Amino acid sequence: MAMNIVKKSSQGFQLLELEALLASGRVIEVYGEIDNDLAMNCVRQMLYYASEDKFTPVKILINTPGGSMDAGMLIYDVLQTSEVPFDVYCTGAAYSMGALLFATAPRGHRFILPHSKVMIHEPLVASNVVGKTSSVQDLADSLLATQERIVDLLAASTEQPKETLRKLMKKDTYFSAREAVDFGLADEICDFSKIAG
Repeated sequence: MAMNIVKKSSQGFQLLELEALLASGRVIEVYGEIDNDLAMNCVRQMLYYASEDKFTPVKILINTPGGSMDAGMLIYDVLQTSEVPFDVYCTGAAYSMGALLFATAPRGHRFILPHSKVMIHEPLVASNVVGKTSSVQDLADSLLATQERIVDLLAASTEQPKETLRKLMKKDTYFSAREAVDFGLADEICDFSKIAG
């Protein structure tokens, strides 16, 4: 359900959707499950911000349990190659693919609220996997390659040894805000005033 805000201007009062106001403030929300719709919405917003002003930073708020690897990697590619500077904020949960998007943002630009958490793990196999043995083997090989890619990206961002990351990712490993900073997944614990400022 869209939230509407009444805003006073020189022309009187206007009824505006909160999402429109956030967009005008250069805010992108990675909220809920990461899927193709959310990814394409992020792409459209970054395209707009790049055409409007390539120098003013964008704030990316992350609160997600994760989701589609392909959709998440689309967001990753756009952020990594965008000319528009951005800061990321973990505002609740950056789990799975959300952790990758959060942790691989530029160093010095990864902020986390005091009671937010980050979680890393291996790529998950869909519960409805069916097919020939060779097809299942191909899927397994692809997942292992994807896991190594994630390990490489997290190792570069956190400066943690790859073996440490592989070991931690064998299960769901959660980090408090302080643990995330100490491990190199985040740069700074912040309060809401930093996001609102």
